Amino acid sequence: MESNLYSLFKVLDHKNVSEERRKLIACTWVKFCEHCPSEMSSWSIFLENLEEAEQLRCLRCSGTQLIKNSGSRYVYCKSCKTDSSVTAGTFWHGIKKLRPWLAAIFFLQEKAFLSAAWFAELLNIKASTAQHIFRSILAAEHSVIEKNECLVSSWHFMKLFNKRSYASVSFQHASKEEEAMQNRKREDFEKNEAESSSSAKPVEHPYTSSPSSEDCNYKSELTRDSESKAQRLDATEELSYQSLEEKDSNYFQVNPLNELSEEAQKVFCELLNGSQTIDKLFEKLGIELSLLNAVITDLEMEGLIQEQSGGRFRVIPDVERLQRNSEISNGSYWHLSGNGCAGADCAVCNDQGADEIGIQIADFCRFIGEVYQGFSRRFSGLYLVLQKFRIDWNDKSERIDLFHRCLQMGRSGTLADCTNGYVTPLLTPFYLR
Repeated sequence: MESNLYSLFKVLDHKNVSEERRKLIACTWVKFCEHCPSEMSSWSIFLENLEEAEQLRCLRCSGTQLIKNSGSRYVYCKSCKTDSSVTAGTFWHGIKKLRPWLAAIFFLQEKAFLSAAWFAELLNIKASTAQHIFRSILAAEHSVIEKNECLVSSWHFMKLFNKRSYASVSFQHASKEEEAMQNRKREDFEKNEAESSSSAKPVEHPYTSSPSSEDCNYKSELTRDSESKAQRLDATEELSYQSLEEKDSNYFQVNPLNELSEEAQKVFCELLNGSQTIDKLFEKLGIELSLLNAVITDLEMEGLIQEQSGGRFRVIPDVERLQRNSEISNGSYWHLSGNGCAGADCAVCNDQGADEIGIQIADFCRFIGEVYQGFSRRFSGLYLVLQKFRIDWNDKSERIDLFHRCLQMGRSGTLADCTNGYVTPLLTPFYLR
């Protein structure tokens, strides 16, 4: 209790933040402390949420006859007579302290935005831990990409890129990472275009000695047919270029769904929306149970899905991330000058409502500058999810339940499967008011 009051005084005494934001953070902190005053109470709340989501099961036998210990992460299973951790196999697998995670979820849902450094000071944890907590939670929400939201080129947020990452260009400002990615995209496109056109050219046979009569006859035949071959080559190159234009954004994407059966594609797409049991998949998809079991086995053998505790299946995080990024990294585009981007699918540059989208982006950039002072380009797609929390819902049923969203992600936590290797694509979703 004393630590909670001490943290409250630190919030009110924070001089680098406006008075209005200090009051908002202080009120939210008081609400959270009333709801979850200590680490022990956080485990009780966690167990209640698991029971509400019907995911409180034994890790070994998936039994539900459990004896709960108040304020502890361990439960005793009457069926297999073993103790197991309630966080094992979940989004919070392996974490030591649960209260900071619940606090981060509470602050985001209350729209009380604060930087990771301030949050670390408030919860008395390391700044790197606070940053990891926020990024993992934002990644859980980012995994649910709504197709009705507009796609915006990351170039429009370049002024916010002031923190370096492993993807940043050496000895240059963090904002140069955007230009490097655009140029890399252009080079890959030109390289593939050159390879496709060169594959259509005939192999040349250089003469290393004086030609014989047979060689002369062969050469004369080549001379006679040169015009027709040149015409065929031009036609082939033109078709190759047209095929590249028709493929457009899908040219660089190798989608694993194309090699799956129709039933496997349905199951895979359904599991992208969150972990599911076989019974739930049977109810939603209507596939015969024997065929469904065979499809699940095939997807597991292909390395696309994995089984979780409680008999639930989910898409492997690395596969899910690649699939999500392939859906939003369309277009062979790059910015041509310092005044704008040339994104073929960028809503700001091509939509009729571009002015309204531009206003919302400018407002979002001001918000980020005030609260976070910027971020690295690598995780900018995750921080754009904050716009979703800023939207005012009139219907309370539309309120984002972050706990259940994180629960659907499966095992992550300290391992950070959802952020490991993540780099924001050139096109990323932006949520509109």
